[in-house]
Amino acid sequence: MRIALVTDTYTPQVNGVTTVVRIANVLREFGHNVAIVAPRYPGYASLDPTQLRIPSASFPPYPAIRLSLPQFAVVARFLDRDKLADVYASADICVLPSRTETCGLVALEAMASGLAVVAADAGGFRESIALLKQYASAAVLAGTGAAPFAA
Repeated sequence: MRIALVTDTYTPQVNGVTTVVRIANVLREFGHNVAIVAPRYPGYASLDPTQLRIPSASFPPYPAIRLSLPQFAVVARFLDRDKLADVYASADICVLPSRTETCGLVALEAMASGLAVVAADAGGFRESIALLKQYASAAVLAGTGAAPFAA
């Protein structure tokens, strides 16, 4: 399976990177083709072909942290429902490992599109998935660390 892990926390940052790296490594051990989509940092160049570095901007309250900026105009705005449905339909599974997600909207959209969701048992995911789980059986709340996401 081809899996893209999208994160705003990746090298050269330190906090949270270990979780993403572990999840990617465990998924690769299971034979999956994993790519990391992360912010580009000034002065840092990754030669890893499995990383896609996208433009980013400094986060004003914490200047060392970079936030990813969409590279294409069609992504820089809300997608209309038909295009959003196409995006979800092109995926096999939606993996959301963030333990700090506050809303869980992506999980709701993926589930509403009939996509299987594996999300961290935290924050907005817990509430969103609990709300819709009575209607969709393809949602799982995983524990912390990499192993629950690869199982």
